[in-house]
Amino acid sequence: MFRPDFSEINRGETVGVALSGGKDSVCLLHCIISARKELGISLCVINVEHGIRGDASKKDTDFCRKLALSLGLPFYTFSVDAISYAKENSLSIEESARVLRYAKFFEAIDRGYCDKIAVAHHLSDSVETILFNLLRGSSLSGAKGISAENYGGKIIRPLLDVSHEEISLYVDKHRLLFVQDETNFYTDYTRNAIRLELMPKIKKIFPKAEAALKRFAALAKEDDDYLYSEALRSLESDGEKYRFSIDLPRPIKNRCVIIALKKLGLKKDYEKVHVDDVVSLSDNISGKKTVLPKSLIAVREGGYIVIKRANFAVAETVLPFTLGETYFNDYLITCEKLSAPPTSFSNGLYFDADKIPAQAVFRTKKTGDYFTKFGGGKVSLKKYLTDCKFPESKKSATPLIAFDKTVYCVCEKDVSSLIKIDNDTVNIIKLTCKKLKR
Repeated sequence: MFRPDFSEINRGETVGVALSGGKDSVCLLHCIISARKELGISLCVINVEHGIRGDASKKDTDFCRKLALSLGLPFYTFSVDAISYAKENSLSIEESARVLRYAKFFEAIDRGYCDKIAVAHHLSDSVETILFNLLRGSSLSGAKGISAENYGGKIIRPLLDVSHEEISLYVDKHRLLFVQDETNFYTDYTRNAIRLELMPKIKKIFPKAEAALKRFAALAKEDDDYLYSEALRSLESDGEKYRFSIDLPRPIKNRCVIIALKKLGLKKDYEKVHVDDVVSLSDNISGKKTVLPKSLIAVREGGYIVIKRANFAVAETVLPFTLGETYFNDYLITCEKLSAPPTSFSNGLYFDADKIPAQAVFRTKKTGDYFTKFGGGKVSLKKYLTDCKFPESKKSATPLIAFDKTVYCVCEKDVSSLIKIDNDTVNIIKLTCKKLKR
């Protein structure tokens, strides 16, 4: 039975309906409009054009605009470049589109267009999410499917208990027009392969597979919520560090680690290997530690595992580039002008002093920095440090010589080809960089 859930909508709110023009979002828009008076709400339409399908995508946006205007609803559209964002951030196009789409949803809320956004995720989407997560080895949390509400109630999903088949029947019954996104039929997209190839075969064997997987997800959520509540009860904190007993059952310890990492700001950059490394400290002697991303460490202290920031914070220090000794955060950087060309270019970094801008400074990395490698061309500093296998905890701390967004020297590693020594070089500087112990 087609039964949308509007329980997360409060009287007097303005709800933005996320409209792509596809069957699901058109169905959602129609059923919310039908209940608008009863709910006592106002509506608007939010559209995000992802820049994936060129003119076809823009035509879909035009369809959404005309539909919204024909219904007398305010229409707001945003354009993003999901393909470029995916390349820049090493994401799949699907994940890139999702990140950018939700960013625009929250922008619409911040601009005051609406109080919350209704999206058209349905039961079949949730089932696909469960299978997707299980088949890639997710934890119990991944078996819960798509949650009914998220982001503090700002994103709602009224169709989450409605199947794709029920949506299709509703659209046919009300003779609703919609557009077809041809990417829904590209089986090289993982979720589409599950939707188009795997689920039809499963349903032939188990006709009620979606209902069964929904029950499984509900049970998984109960179990996972209980384990997290036990982890929260077992985790001790003073606001700066978090600790838990090594004697806890492993499922509780795993969740203690995840909670602590998120509380300390590491929300997405951790992987299963990080959790495993922390938990494995239970089997080591006191004093053993493991380094984590974002300058966090985990240490075995007696009968506890402690997760905290490293002993020092990276200061936002900016110092002028000068000759002599410079103490920069936890480093001693020594720059000396040579009176004659060196017989060997070992034991330091060497570069042309006259190619360094007078405004150059010692600092740590910033967004947008780039580095020009010898024979390798210009690359982002982030990529350079990653290619050099700098650990995450070290990337944000390593000292640089830079001006504006141009990095001339990574003091622990290499100099840019922009300041390389050549036949015209007159003044040579030797730089050494030593990490100080604390």
